[in-house]
Amino acid sequence: MKKIILILCACAVFAAVGCGNENNGANKNAKNVNDVFSSSAKDTSSESSSSSQASSVSSSAAQTQAESSSKETENKYDKIDTDLSAMSETMAYAEFVNIINSPDKYKGKTIKAKGTFAVAEENGNTYFACMLTDATACCSQPLEFVLSDAARQYPADYPALDSEITVVGKFGMYNEGANVYYQLSDAQLL
Repeated sequence: MKKIILILCACAVFAAVGCGNENNGANKNAKNVNDVFSSSAKDTSSESSSSSQASSVSSSAAQTQAESSSKETENKYDKIDTDLSAMSETMAYAEFVNIINSPDKYKGKTIKAKGTFAVAEENGNTYFACMLTDATACCSQPLEFVLSDAARQYPADYPALDSEITVVGKFGMYNEGANVYYQLSDAQLL
């Protein structure tokens, strides 16, 4: 009985610490788009169904475009510095937390990730992300990306919301106001 109580207490501590503030030791102004995705989830929920319908109508066109984009990516990103897509969900999530806690070590490095497609709109800007979730689905972080193909239009040329995607691009940071955000630039959907 004592072992069961000890195990339950250890799990509770792990959950509280593991899903707590991932920015310990990081720049206090540094943020990723998690705040945007959290705050705009309510705002875009009514648009989600229409976006999902529009995305599914054009999913075959997007899939064809993604396939051609994949061939381009193979040539463009023949060296991946950090492949989160090859890791288990929990390891990929943990490694991404390491990345955002030590962003200077990863700046300019090629990162590949697998997760679910998410979109957020705030102040007239549209943000796209690959949501990385641990295996228990208690914790998630968005990895924002900007596609190298600027001709793509949302929602027609993007995957359906919440569909599984794999993205590869160069890791970097940018400022909006006083905040620092992380993203993959020059990215490709595979």
